Order: sequence, then structure tokens, then C-alpha cells
Amino acid sequence: NQFYGNFNGSGYTISGLTINRPETNYVGLFGWAREANLSFIGLVDVNIIGKQRVGALAGQLRDNSWADNCYSTGNVKGQLFASGLVGNLYYGSTIVTCYSSVNVEMVLSPDGNQQAGGLVGRASYNSFILNSFATGKVQGLTSFTGGLIALVTDGTIVENCYATGEIFGERSVGGLVGALQL
Repeated sequence: NQFYGNFNGSGYTISGLTINRPETNYVGLFGWAREANLSFIGLVDVNIIGKQRVGALAGQLRDNSWADNCYSTGNVKGQLFASGLVGNLYYGSTIVTCYSSVNVEMVLSPDGNQQAGGLVGRASYNSFILNSFATGKVQGLTSFTGGLIALVTDGTIVENCYATGEIFGERSVGGLVGALQL
């Protein structure tokens, strides 16, 4: 089920969130948020395992969704579009003033198509990432590994952002962005 609406965490934190669904797509506190506003949410010491579109806050934010003043710490594992905060940022969605100190680890997928980012797995279709950062370790396997974002495509704007964590991968590896396809 997709989440539509607003969720304001009012600065409270959720500690020890554990999700163990290695065969499930769209995994996170919000699996799939659409036309949603997520704000002031702190996720501390998460342990999340999913398949595709995996993030501590959301597996996917799309259709002008908004995440602001959110953060995450802990560990995330996934195959495709895995990240510390949002797995897939899509269709005009925005992340602003957020950070992730999550260690992201890729799990080998059968087709070898993998993407891992410290904050976002993939940002595409006119999305925005503003005033945000990532400090976790990102362990990629075969392709697209980025300290902040694994893959940026199709008119996405990234401003005033940085990443400082250790990044490991085999192909298309970057301290900030693994691959840029515009």
C-alpha cells in the first residue's frame, strides 16, 4: 500500500527499527510514499534488509513527495536502489535538510544491476536534494555506488550537499555520486 498524506515526527525519534524482508521491494519506515510530506523524523540504529528500493525512511518517494529535517543511523542492506534514507527519489520529489549516517551494504542480485548510495539510491525525473549529507560507509558490489547518491538522472538537482563516508565498489564509484546520466 502506498502512503499518501503528511507525517510530522515532531522531532521525536524511532529507535531500533528492524525490518528483515530480503525478498520484498519498497522497504523502509514508509515502503512507498506518494504525494506525501514526511518531516522531522529521526530514525536511530535501524537494521533494515530488503530487495529493491530500500531506505531507512522510505523505499520510494515519488510524485512531488517531500522529506525535510529527517535523519537516520544504523544499517541497510539491499540489491537495487538501496540507501541510508530513501531508496528511490522520483518524479519531482524533494529531500531537504536531511542526513544519513547509515552503513549501506549491497546484496548480490541475479542480474548484477545494483545501486547503493549513502543518502539516496537513485534520484531521477526532476527531483531535488538540497542542504543534505551522508556520513555512512557504502559497500557496493558491481555498479553505481555513491557516497551521497548512487545514480542521478533526468534533470535532478543536487545543491549544497556532501558525503564523507568510506565508499567501496567495482564500477561507477564516486565520493558524491556514482553515476550521472542526464
